[in-house]
Amino acid sequence: MTSRYRYPIDLHQEREGGYSATFPDFFEAFTDGNTFAEAIAEAADCLEEALAGRIVRQEPDSDTQCGQRPSHSRPGRNSGRQGRLL
Repeated sequence: MTSRYRYPIDLHQEREGGYSATFPDFFEAFTDGNTFAEAIAEAADCLEEALAGRIVRQEPDSDTQCGQRPSHSRPGRNSGRQGRLL
């Protein structure tokens, strides 16, 4: 049986064009894309790599329980960011 987890993602539309993506639970994960759809696809790959790296290093899978954002957390600090879950 496969478990599914949800992790928050912060997407930010860049002034120069394109989108950047970061993960509040994974400080080491950052990516971007020229379009919104490309940024989402790149973010999914980036999250997979961040999780794989933590597994190899035997680190926790995120800073929150089971990848769920705690109810007291706030979305990204930058008002231009859009909170989503991957």
